[in-house]
Amino acid sequence: MTTTRTRPQSSALHPSNPDKRAELTWARESNCLGIRTEIFMSEEPDDVAAAASVCQGCVIYDECAAFAAINKPRGVWAGRVWRNEVVIGADV
Repeated sequence: MTTTRTRPQSSALHPSNPDKRAELTWARESNCLGIRTEIFMSEEPDDVAAAASVCQGCVIYDECAAFAAINKPRGVWAGRVWRNEVVIGADV
């Protein structure tokens, strides 16, 4: 019997999601707090650029990058664009 593991939606995991902040203790100091989660999940070039610029200089950049590497999300995480569990753009 094969068990299929379903991943939660990336927007539900993202530190900008107010429902996730209590669980993601490392994210409480992130630059993305208070910013619309949608821009981090968008594939529109302007949104991707805006989201990635939020990551610049973020004090939890390394933690966010490590979280993304483990969880293989979709969207902009630590200034990198993830899609289908791989980085498709780095430090945009």
